[in-house]
Amino acid sequence: MVNVKNVKKLQNGGVAIECNSEEQLTRIMDEVNKNQNLQSKLEAKKPNLKLPKVIIYGVEADFPKENLLDTICRQSATSAVDTATLAATTKKRKRAQNVVERITKERTVINQTTVSTAGNPIKLDRNLKMLGVILDDSQTGIAHLGSLRNRIIQILNRLTIAKYRRGLSGKVVKLLYKRALERILVYAAPAWWTGSALQRVKVTSIQRQVLLALSGAFRTTSSKALQVCCGAEPIDLVLDIEVAWYAIKHHQEDVSLFGTLFEGSKMEHFSPVQIHPDHLTPVHWDGQQPDAPLSIFTDGSKLDGRVGAAFLVYHNNSVEEHQYRLSDHCSVFQAETVALQKAILWKRQNAPNEDCHIFSDSMSVLMSLQNHLIKNNQVQTTRQLLDASISLHWVKAHIGVAGNEEADRAAKTATQKAGVDVHLGIPERTMKRLLKDSLLAHWQTDWDIREEGVKGLHTRNIFTKVSRTRCISNPYDIQLATNHGLSPHYLHKFNLRDCSCRCGEDREDTVLHFVIKCPLLSHRRNLIKINSTILQVLTHPTLRREMRTIVRYVYLHERDIFQNTD
Repeated sequence: MVNVKNVKKLQNGGVAIECNSEEQLTRIMDEVNKNQNLQSKLEAKKPNLKLPKVIIYGVEADFPKENLLDTICRQSATSAVDTATLAATTKKRKRAQNVVERITKERTVINQTTVSTAGNPIKLDRNLKMLGVILDDSQTGIAHLGSLRNRIIQILNRLTIAKYRRGLSGKVVKLLYKRALERILVYAAPAWWTGSALQRVKVTSIQRQVLLALSGAFRTTSSKALQVCCGAEPIDLVLDIEVAWYAIKHHQEDVSLFGTLFEGSKMEHFSPVQIHPDHLTPVHWDGQQPDAPLSIFTDGSKLDGRVGAAFLVYHNNSVEEHQYRLSDHCSVFQAETVALQKAILWKRQNAPNEDCHIFSDSMSVLMSLQNHLIKNNQVQTTRQLLDASISLHWVKAHIGVAGNEEADRAAKTATQKAGVDVHLGIPERTMKRLLKDSLLAHWQTDWDIREEGVKGLHTRNIFTKVSRTRCISNPYDIQLATNHGLSPHYLHKFNLRDCSCRCGEDREDTVLHFVIKCPLLSHRRNLIKINSTILQVLTHPTLRREMRTIVRYVYLHERDIFQNTD
């Protein structure tokens, strides 16, 4: 039995064993150096120390030091498996282990890279500004958001001054936000927006500053309540839409967003064809209705989510009707274009040498044919099919023109066909609308949360539906909508002051109490009744005007209405 005083692993891959006597030390060295199973794999040496200590080299770093003696002291019974576990296989592994140990030291000093030109050092910056976007070395986008915040605050300060000096309405300020400030925030979003939690907090904080200035709300008002009251979509969701739209439009990728799959691979994609202008027939159209032996009326329709196109041919006292059903995601513009294109193809095949007059009630299609910068494949194909024998005419819809009315009926009937005749891609406008509808649905789902402790619960109970058209820009209106205003309830909630209303009829003493219930303000209340709701007061112009006078009166006579509580 070997009595060991201490066992310690060394950084060079060895194990130091301290024994109680020289006799035991000699026994361990013999077991290691004379054992045939351990020869050339483990080596035991005695250092020049006064203590009875031996160092065994060649032990793997992950081998438990407590099991080392048990394995060695088995003498001839040591198995090949134990030997293989103990021994380090190659010198290369030892060198790699030493390199790892040096790298993983706690205090690793990295010398900063220095660049100089003509002996002058060049400053190393961790950020790079390119085309108005600040790219940081860690690719978090936080540096860019910091720059955006400073820029937005500068513009917002000037806008706030103009709001009060020039009398800008809240709707005008909101329009400036949507058309200018929001566009600044989402500029080049695919280059820096990753959707991380920190980015969402930062960008929401920037939007919050704008909405506070727009609405005049207290700074303690929650961001979600501000977004709903001002009708501004959460800016982080808008950025998600911008990144998704870039991937769909420029890469034709299928994008999953807000739990919905948007098939960018199926979107209509324009493939330009290089055609010399001399080879194109000039397109002319007018609003006349001439009588001709060959007349064709075209129309497109979308009914109950289905799309149809049709054209009627009036030729030699006979009427010929052609109907086509398009994919359900197609637009009316696509249907009108297909109807005109099919009519031209019919004319080229059946009456190539006759003059033909084609009537359409879609001015947008006729004007797009005249455009020199066509960005639609269907319009481009239709333009190439035109020749000098075809005359185009615009006819106003639903004014009693027989041919147009019949074409409209045929197009609506085409939507009821069982199968799809013409397969086209999803229009860009339709894809944008789907993305915006998905954002609105996701915003509504988040707003529907009524759990206890969620912020903006008072506002959630007033406005149950989110809306882009809502705009509360009056400071008195926003106080009633958010319950963040001058009232004992608010002052106590944020530990500003312990007070109550002198009437003593309501324990909470919120803004609503003074607008509807408080008897001290009954002389200011003529139209607002005890059973009036907050939504009724905010939406009715007369009630809203009276509410503003009441809240203003509370501000001016606070000392007469509030009383401190002991």
